Amino acid sequence: MLYISSAFDIGSDQNISRFYFWLNSIEHFLNYDVVASLFGDYGFILREEGGTENDFLRMLLDNGIAGACIYVVAIGLMAWKAVRRRDWAGLSVVALIIVSMNIFPFVQSLSSSLLFWLYAFSYCRETNKISLRSRRTLFPHVAQDHRGSIPATR
Repeated sequence: MLYISSAFDIGSDQNISRFYFWLNSIEHFLNYDVVASLFGDYGFILREEGGTENDFLRMLLDNGIAGACIYVVAIGLMAWKAVRRRDWAGLSVVALIIVSMNIFPFVQSLSSSLLFWLYAFSYCRETNKISLRSRRTLFPHVAQDHRGSIPATR
């Protein structure tokens, strides 16, 4: 938490250099041609600047508008689901993901990227409408009643 709270200290040298990386990244993106703008130029910003210090900008530069939209839509869907479910803890996790992606390379490593997508898919997946305890189940051999008999499926 200390790292995240220090990201809001505008006077620190680390944050000033972060703004420098952000501005240079935006300038590079604005100089992309149409194809690179849409689909990115993977590895360009790493060669030119050494990174972006922001996952959204990195995805925009490496994967273009198309690739960045995938993440933005996933985050928007998680936020929408959290609000719809009135899941304020889930919404705070989404906010933490957004903040994390803005202040350090959160999803640029393989493990963090996998964790992001595992969380996104598990959170946004609709709840199973068929319970293992009900008589209507996909797996009747698993949903046994208290006497051990197999319930009838409908």
